[in-house]
Amino acid sequence: MMRTRFLPVLVVAVWATPPLQGDVTIRSRNSIRFGAVLPGPVAQRTRNGTESPMPDSTVRYRKGAREYLKSGTFACLMDFDPQTITILDDEHKRFATVAMKEYAGKLAAAFPTLPPEYRMAQAGAKVSLTSRKTGRHEAMQGVEAEETEMTGSVALPVPAPNGEMHSEPLIQLTLQVWLAQPAVRELTGHTWPGAGFSLSIDPANTLGSAFGSMPGLGDALSRMLQEVEKTGALVLKSHLEASLPGMASFLQQMRREQGQALPDAVDVNAPFSVVDTEVVELSTSPVDDRIFQLPADYHAAPFEEVVKSVMPGYPRS
Repeated sequence: MMRTRFLPVLVVAVWATPPLQGDVTIRSRNSIRFGAVLPGPVAQRTRNGTESPMPDSTVRYRKGAREYLKSGTFACLMDFDPQTITILDDEHKRFATVAMKEYAGKLAAAFPTLPPEYRMAQAGAKVSLTSRKTGRHEAMQGVEAEETEMTGSVALPVPAPNGEMHSEPLIQLTLQVWLAQPAVRELTGHTWPGAGFSLSIDPANTLGSAFGSMPGLGDALSRMLQEVEKTGALVLKSHLEASLPGMASFLQQMRREQGQALPDAVDVNAPFSVVDTEVVELSTSPVDDRIFQLPADYHAAPFEEVVKSVMPGYPRS
């Protein structure tokens, strides 16, 4: 059942008080769709688009400086006073705790690196990012939200007819986020101390894993998510499209040279991946302290082992 409860006095008195960090429950619905044409690296990470790395729901509980987050098999405890994050492996009753500032680096080290054939392209990838407020507003779960749109473009080195290499924009990410207005400061989240990780949109790093397998695409996504996290605002809804606008002509030419034709229903210009998140429950009711406690029967384990066990986006054979 969806619940929304805010005290009117909160909104009235908000500008006269410091940011509040009260009890909050946030439940989101997530979805990911794949297009008819998938880049090879993403196809490998998603079993040719038949295996979704995106958990269909995410729940976050907040009380003061502590948060508990669960998204599919991924669960963690965060304490923003000592700046630590603890990953929980419920199946094996174990955990791993690291400093928040080290989390993104350790996470990247635990996942496979780019295949050798993509490393040269990665080194030559050039990422550009633009951001704008669209001026659109919408009430969601009783809270006014404002839309911001970001576009990330990735230029990769391609061979020219004369044999030289030049950069051409081949990949594009478009992200629309609806952020809760700053007047509702009780919903203002904690600032994550580092780049490349998003509590709001990609808490289990599933998108970072799938898109990170493509040269430049992971970097573009990380920069966009970092801009969102800097706001500290609650993301009430997001829509992400990943497309290959510069690859359509190459794909069609390659198919012609091989004597093959794409089916009429296949749109090579359509996004190869579309990701949506939306808050479906928002409550300021008291949260049980026990949610933020590490289970007594859990034992410490190496970070890499715990992450590989619980990350839904981790490639499996």
